[in-house]
Parts: sequence; C-alpha cells; structure tokens
Amino acid sequence: MEAVDRICIGYNKVVHGGMPNASLTQIISTHSRAITAMRSIPRQFIERLIVSVALLVLPAGGIASAVAQQSTQSDPPAQQPYLGVSKVKVFDYEGCIELKNETTRVVLGHHRGGRVLKYELNGRDALYLADESGWKAHLAGLKSQLTAGRFDLGPEHLQVRGNTIWQDAWTVAPTGDRQATMTSQVDPASGLQVTRTFRLAGESSRLTVTQTVFNRGKQRVRQCYWSRTFANHGGTAIIPCAPSKTRLPKMYYLAPNLKSINIYPEEEAVRREGDFLIVDRPPSTPKMGFDAVKGWVAYQTRDDLLFVKRFEVSETRNYGEPTGINLSIWYPPKAMIPCCEVEPIGPMQDLAPGEQASYSVDWWLLNSAWPGEGKVDPVEVETMVQKQCLR
Repeated sequence: MEAVDRICIGYNKVVHGGMPNASLTQIISTHSRAITAMRSIPRQFIERLIVSVALLVLPAGGIASAVAQQSTQSDPPAQQPYLGVSKVKVFDYEGCIELKNETTRVVLGHHRGGRVLKYELNGRDALYLADESGWKAHLAGLKSQLTAGRFDLGPEHLQVRGNTIWQDAWTVAPTGDRQATMTSQVDPASGLQVTRTFRLAGESSRLTVTQTVFNRGKQRVRQCYWSRTFANHGGTAIIPCAPSKTRLPKMYYLAPNLKSINIYPEEEAVRREGDFLIVDRPPSTPKMGFDAVKGWVAYQTRDDLLFVKRFEVSETRNYGEPTGINLSIWYPPKAMIPCCEVEPIGPMQDLAPGEQASYSVDWWLLNSAWPGEGKVDPVEVETMVQKQCLR
C-alpha cells in the first residue's frame, strides 16, 4: 500500500501544485520509486490501478485534459487516403476498388479471379462485362464464364495452374495514388501464387498492369503471362507485323480446333496492308495467332475508342505457344459471346521453388472515331500509338 499512497500523493502534488494539465506519464514519473516498488505486480493490474487513482484525485476537467493530452502524444497521425481510390459495388460484388482520374475509370474485381471489370474513358467502357449478378461470398459462386479484363498463366496447351488462380477469390488493397494490388490464393495444382498491381496514370488513360508469379511449391514450374481481355464485340483489331521476322508464311495462323493450326489460312475477315494485319470482323474460326514484333496491338471499337496494349517482346527468349507467337486474337460470332479477346503473351519464365518473375503490359484508351467496318487505316493507328502511348 505504500507504493499506492505515494502515487496518490504525487497526483495531488501535480494537480494542486500548478500542473493541472500534466499528462498521466508526467504525473507517474514524479514518483518513479513507487512504480519501481510495484514491479512485481502484473502490468495490467498496475495500469488499471493508475486509472482508478486518477479518477479519485483529479478534478473532472483535469482527468479529461490529461487523457486527451496522453492520447495526442501516443496516437500516430492518421494516414491520408490515397488519391483516386475508392470502393464501389458492381452487380453483387461489394468492395470493388475503383481507380479514377479526370477522364478514366478502372474498376477491379477480386471476387472471382483478379480482373478488371471496367475500363472507361469519359464514360465509355471498352470491356465486355456480362451480367454476373447472383454471386455470394462463401458459396461455390457463379457457373457463368468470366468476362471483361481477364488474366491467366500460360501457355494454353502446357498450362500448369488449377482453377484457384483463375476463378477463386483474391484479396485486394490500395497501394498508392490510383493504385491497387490483388493477391491470389496459393494454387494447390501448381504451387503458384500471383499478384497483379494496377496503376492508373494521373493525367491520361494509361493503366500499367504488372503480374508477378511466386513459386510457393516444391517443384520447378514453367509458365508465362497471358492476357485474356474481352473487349466489346464488333470492332477491328490492328496488329503490326514484319515479313522478315515472322515464323508464319501468312504472318498469322488460324486454329480450327484445339488440336490443329492452319499456317496457310485464306480468310476474308483478315486483310493485309503493308506490314499490318487487320481483323475487321469475326473470321471463319475464332482463334488466331500472330507475331506482334513491334510490341503493341490496337482494337478500334464502334464506340469511338482505340484500345491499345503495349508489351515487351523478345527475339531471343522462348515463347511457349505453337510457333512461338506473342499475341492471340479470339473473335467469335456475336451470338456465341459478344466480345473480341485481345491476348498479349509473355515469354516463358522458369521458376525454381522460392523464385518469382514479373511481366508488365500498358493499356490506353484513345479517342478515335469509328470509320466503319473495313475502313480502319493502320498507318493512322500506328501514328496515334507512337505519339500518345509512350512507355
């Protein structure tokens, strides 16, 4: 009891001796010997005891002042919210992260795969997003196909990942101004875990997407980046090619099915102008492969948008798709699904256990009037890309 008496006397001296605004720490420090004598008593008991004594000896205003001052001294400053980041609801998906500047809006979906649900310029969305209402947390989820801005691990025919990364729930968190990162679960089939970081520029539509793959398993894994974006149906795809560098006689192939490819296609929906291939409408078979040697692809929509993707290409690294393509276009009939899938493909990455690898693709949306089917000028498109889509 002697130690307690000393604390009580100390409180009275501090309060009535000219220090009515002293903090609890200052009050207690005036009798450190008393505190030292109480070291054998559990800390939680001491803290409760100090508060009880304070309530007995401090005037009403004094205790409020002391507690307020102590709180000010110990609480860290509140973190300022990131600019251009908020949470929105899309269908039944609560808590989607929205990245936004004056002209561009990006909405990320983490509930079923780590996707981009919306990519808009001045209210016009370039992505095809089907009605996915009905999703409920902790249930098996929807059986419908994933749509909009999808991503994957390839190669398509050598794929090692299970469905955990592709369609299960991810986590998401803001990581900067107009920036957020989504993280997958560890995939039991491959031992891989994926993060996708999305960063929207402050004054343009540029969206940088970086996919990082971690090998959390016990075996080496070979994989590659594979973008599988569903753009709105009815537009025109523009692909720059080079006869001197392509591995394909016609600079592209058609895949009539999953077991064969045609390297000598005769396709009316695909035309060549100089060193460009233009896909004006759905071809006779949806799947096509290209050597996009300049590292970009563009898709002109009927909503007066030019959707551009730029990505790194390599002449020395190995690509895992048939014939080593670095770009695929899947353009089905509208009745099948109203989209055109634009698919840059990265080089192969061989990961030992504990290793990781990243690959980035930049997106842009540019104002570009729809000229009509079969009338897109690829030279004009390339000029726009070179001027407005700088990495």
